[in-house]
Amino acid sequence: MKKRILNDAQIADLTVLLYNTLKDPQAWTEFLCTAARLFGARGAQIIHQNVHDFRLSFTKVTGYDWTPGAYATYAELIPEDPRLALFLENPGQVVHCRMRMTDAEYHQSRVYREVLRDAGVEYLCGVNFSDDRQHIFGMFLLRDHLQSPFSVQECDAMQELVPHIKRVLTLHGFIERLEVENQILHDTLDALGAGVVLIDGSAKIEIANKAARALLMEGGNIAERAGHLHCKTRNGEMTNEMLRMVRSSNGLYPFEIPRDPGDPLLVFMTPYKPSQSRYNPRPLRDDGAVIVMRASDTQKDLAGQARVLELLWGLTPSQARLSCLLSGGKTLQASAADMHITEASARQYLKVIFQKLDVNRQSDLVRKVLSVLVSAKPG
Repeated sequence: MKKRILNDAQIADLTVLLYNTLKDPQAWTEFLCTAARLFGARGAQIIHQNVHDFRLSFTKVTGYDWTPGAYATYAELIPEDPRLALFLENPGQVVHCRMRMTDAEYHQSRVYREVLRDAGVEYLCGVNFSDDRQHIFGMFLLRDHLQSPFSVQECDAMQELVPHIKRVLTLHGFIERLEVENQILHDTLDALGAGVVLIDGSAKIEIANKAARALLMEGGNIAERAGHLHCKTRNGEMTNEMLRMVRSSNGLYPFEIPRDPGDPLLVFMTPYKPSQSRYNPRPLRDDGAVIVMRASDTQKDLAGQARVLELLWGLTPSQARLSCLLSGGKTLQASAADMHITEASARQYLKVIFQKLDVNRQSDLVRKVLSVLVSAKPG
C-alpha cells in the first residue's frame, strides 16, 4: 500500500482551518502556515493572478517577504515564466514545476535569474482552477534551493484538499462580490438627498439610507421602534394601513406626515415584491414597500430643481416649475395658485408635460420626476 503523506487527522485539521477563513479572512495566515509546515514547504500562497495585467492580481503568501521592486519586476516577466504553461494546461489538477521542466530550463529563465532566485523560490507545487489562459486562480506551496523538489506523492496528498480549496476560494470570491455590490448600493443610497427606506410586510426596516436615518431619529410621527417603521399621516393612517393602501393601489402613493417643528414630511410609497429565489439567504417575509421621504423644508431650491428638468426634458421654466410642485405633493389647484396662473392654464401645461415626458398619468409624471429630483441633495 502506498504510504500517505498526510493522515486523515491532518487533512481534517487543514480543512477546518480552510473553512475558518470564510468567517475571518485573517485565518488565511494560520491555514497557509500550517499547510506549509505539514508539506515541508518554506511557504504557501493563495493567488488570483491576471497573466496579462498584474495590477488586477491578488496574492496572500506566507514564508516569503518580497520587496515592491521584486513584485514590479515579476509583473513584467510573468508571460516568460516557464512554469506558467504547466499550471494553465492542467486546471483542477495538482502538479509540481519539475514535471515538464529541467533545472537548467528553469535557471536560464529571466524570471528566475532576475526575481525568483533572490526571493528563494526554487520549487513549486499547486493547483490552478481557472480554465482559461488569462488567469491563475488557486493555491501553491513553495520551497527554496536547500529543500527537495516536490514529489508525485505530495501532489496526490494535496489533491485530497482540492475540492475544499476550490469551494472556499469560490465562496470567498462570491462573498467579496456581494460585499462590493452591497457597499455600492449603500453608498449610492446615502448620496441621495431624499430618505429611502425598504420595509417588509410587517414594517420591519430592511434598508435605510443616511438621510432616512436622520429623519427617523427626529421621532414624532415617523420613527424607528424596535427595528420597525412607525408612521402616522396627517389623515391618521398608521403604517400597516399605509401598506394596505399601497398594495391595493399597486403604484406610487403619496402621504403627508406632520413634523413638529418643521414643514410636513412628504412620503411616497410604492409596493415591493421580494424575490422568490431559493438562494436568497434572508428573504422578506411578505410583500413590503419602498419609501421615499422628502422634508419639504429641505427642498427650497425649486429653481435649481426646475432647471434640471428643463435641461433633461426640454421643459419651459413654467412647465418645469409645475412638475416640481406636483412632485412635491401639491395638488394641481394648489400648484396653479403658487404659480399665479389659472387651473385651466395648469392643465394645458400638464398636457404638454405629459407629451415631453412620454407619460399618460400624473402619478407616472411624479414618479419620473422624483427619480431625478431625489438624487439632488439640498444645497
